[in-house]
Amino acid sequence: DIDVRKLKHFPRSRLSRKKSKRIVDTKSRAHLRMRNVHRIYHPDKERLRCSLDITHGHGLRESDLKYDIPCVDCIASNEQSPQRKHFNPTINSFESRLLPGEGWSFDGGDCGVPALNGCRYPIVFVDVRSKKKVTYYCKSNKAVEFKQAVEYLIFHAKQFTGNDVKYLYSDMFSTYRQFRGEDSIAAFRKQYGIQLRNPPPYAHHLNGEAEKAIQSAKRGTRTRLRAMIGKVINGKRVIDPSIYWCYAWEHYCQCDGALANMTLMNRWSSVCTSDQMYRGLTNQPQQLVHHPFGETCFTHLEKDQRNGTLSETRAVTLYLMNGQLNPLANPFVHCPAADIVMFLRDGSIRSRGKVIYPYLSSDVIGDGPEIRDVTPDTFPTPEEEKCPDQDDPDDSDPPEETHSPPHNPHVPTPPKVVIGSEDKEDSRPSLPFVDEDPDEIESEQPRTRTTRSRKNNFAENPPAPQQAPTRFQAYRRPRAGDHIAKINDDRSWSTWPYNSTSIYHVVRGA
Repeated sequence: DIDVRKLKHFPRSRLSRKKSKRIVDTKSRAHLRMRNVHRIYHPDKERLRCSLDITHGHGLRESDLKYDIPCVDCIASNEQSPQRKHFNPTINSFESRLLPGEGWSFDGGDCGVPALNGCRYPIVFVDVRSKKKVTYYCKSNKAVEFKQAVEYLIFHAKQFTGNDVKYLYSDMFSTYRQFRGEDSIAAFRKQYGIQLRNPPPYAHHLNGEAEKAIQSAKRGTRTRLRAMIGKVINGKRVIDPSIYWCYAWEHYCQCDGALANMTLMNRWSSVCTSDQMYRGLTNQPQQLVHHPFGETCFTHLEKDQRNGTLSETRAVTLYLMNGQLNPLANPFVHCPAADIVMFLRDGSIRSRGKVIYPYLSSDVIGDGPEIRDVTPDTFPTPEEEKCPDQDDPDDSDPPEETHSPPHNPHVPTPPKVVIGSEDKEDSRPSLPFVDEDPDEIESEQPRTRTTRSRKNNFAENPPAPQQAPTRFQAYRRPRAGDHIAKINDDRSWSTWPYNSTSIYHVVRGA
């Protein structure tokens, strides 16, 4: 039994110090886990508490939720103006009799800024039963692109649920109600057997789920875009990250589907994520495979992608989203084991399976190592640095008066040590020692001597009185070439080995 707490003679102060250190270390690691999870999902505490039991891979403990993590991105992105409430607590018969993937309510939005791929208008589809959000990104409001969005939705629902889309619910927008021509939206819906239902004009509360989904997606997109500010992509520093809004939007939709859905809990008393309800996997926990948006990471380069045998084997990239089925990077492939990253050297976006995240192995709360673009502009110019020779002698401060200790004739005067000289060994601050003659060292008395011979030697050659050691001398470790001596109780001198563990004293001179 090696438990020191059972030993009565063990000082309790040492136990208390270890316990306090353990508590501080536990709090710091709890803050680190909460910070990493919050940087990925930006959730509230109630939703995160419900997600602990139905998900795994987050690394959180239930005791970590008592720590508040102030997030600057959330504070800067929240809206101060009051929002319209669209939640309807009642459950209609239309929602209760549908299966996941059969009925969708949707609405379109305008971000005002074309994205990197040219898209500007997101169309958000919300599943009526599972509350799963699926977004398609369009470049214009033409009916052709809306038809492509519906085709993608049909493929998405068939891929994960096995059900066909039967109902669409939206407002009375002209693009959604096109009925002229053989290739119109009405003919397309008739071909797939889809019914379109529209609420009356100015009745936003009847399509509240789609309206609320767009508001939440915009807020989550603004929060995530702040991580791209200051990144150097393709040799240019990002100042306005608005062109990356579609990737931040998709990252929000993936993270929203991976956490517990509060609407399902309030309506059906079922604690599960929208992805679990959408895929019918409510009986098994969901694995979280996401990372912070815009996080610096490293991806493996194949041999054909390198410049030579001596070039780097990993490239610096930025994490954008997971490799799940999405219309931006993987429109026909669902691969959650891969990640969508952006290369900093050329700005290209690719899907990678081997990605290294430094923030997972770091003990510092916050982002991983920041990759900076070191240019000559970051170094001070000669005009900014004022040379000592150009200083005005009139403006120099008068030398301070120093009080030296009284002179001891038995101790030689130490030479001056100049810090910053060309000789590195002499430039470091150290105690000066007088060089000893090798003949005198050889003529010293051997270490094994009788007591009488030591007393006679002490009477003939008494040692010189020593100065009181200063603070620097007392804590200085001996170096090679120093004269190390041990003061015995009988005031005699004897040489001492360099690696001795006994108490030693540094003596100036022989």
